[in-house]
Amino acid sequence: MRIVILDRRFSHHSAYSGYPQLIERQPSGVEVERLSGWLPRGLPEAAVERLTRRTGHAAYTRESMSYEAAALRHMARSPRAIYHVLYGEDDYHYLARVAPLLRRRGGRLAVSFHQPPDIFDFAVPARSAARILPRLDAALVTTTEQAEHLAHWMDPERIHRVPHGVDVDFFSPSPEPSRANGDHTHLRCITVGMWQRDFVLLEQVMRAAADRALPLRFTVVADEQVATEFGAIPGVDGYNGISDEHLRDLYRESDLLLLPLTQAAANNSLLEGMACGLPVVSSRVGGVAEYLGGTGAGRLVPPFQPEAMLDALCELAAEPRVRAAMGDASRRRALEFDWQLSADALSGVYRALSKTA
Repeated sequence: MRIVILDRRFSHHSAYSGYPQLIERQPSGVEVERLSGWLPRGLPEAAVERLTRRTGHAAYTRESMSYEAAALRHMARSPRAIYHVLYGEDDYHYLARVAPLLRRRGGRLAVSFHQPPDIFDFAVPARSAARILPRLDAALVTTTEQAEHLAHWMDPERIHRVPHGVDVDFFSPSPEPSRANGDHTHLRCITVGMWQRDFVLLEQVMRAAADRALPLRFTVVADEQVATEFGAIPGVDGYNGISDEHLRDLYRESDLLLLPLTQAAANNSLLEGMACGLPVVSSRVGGVAEYLGGTGAGRLVPPFQPEAMLDALCELAAEPRVRAAMGDASRRRALEFDWQLSADALSGVYRALSKTA
């Protein structure tokens, strides 16, 4: 079985995160070839700009076109493979035109999608989705909400949920029996990441906690601007550009993962915090409940309601035994999303596609 990957990488992915983790964990019987971007030499920039704009996709760029062009060139000389676009909202459009020909020549086309429905609709206009989704041999998603949404345009039997994963060996609870910083007078809440974070709500919660002298402290790991701005609020420590090991230490030094969101599908920091044994307080949006499961690992509050989130934090600050039970449940639930289990699920999709070739 031969898989050809459009190997886009994002700067925020670490050695332990990011969708390519699924590819790196494929079994030895799967031959993986990675394609980097390529464009024909001498192709006018005006033509590239025109073709990218014509897609109507918000995230489709020159880089996106280079991945599709590399795949098209590779398909011409080596069609008998499963071609897998790792980031469909960014890099899938023109390949739909050659999908029927690829299928006749023994190849298959699979595309992974990562965004919740409203962001998918912004990135991929409905008129385009109606043209390009039905031509796929397989669409891979991380939540059932995404699967139900894509089923508006394509056969549900060709939509496969492959959960996002986490490295449960690296992201793990502290080996020490108590929190490393030794501060048991305050609830230390950690927030990590940028995408779809509700920073307006987070600031309201932080300032209210400071104004009311509540027993809450906050750690924010984000980009430099956000980390600096929030770090100026009393009771808040901001970090950016830290190592994976430092990030893990911050999770371990915290009492709770605080995840205010505007929307979500799968979420790296949710799974990382759970793997480190943290109870979760999050907005009830998107795929968060699906990943938490009915395990008692977290408290979900309505989105855009800072007082509701603040109330949940204060309640848990006064209940250390409840937090401990939630943290244990959180770790157990995270073990169900070990990267290898998700990679095995992806292998199953590959095997099914190869049998139809």
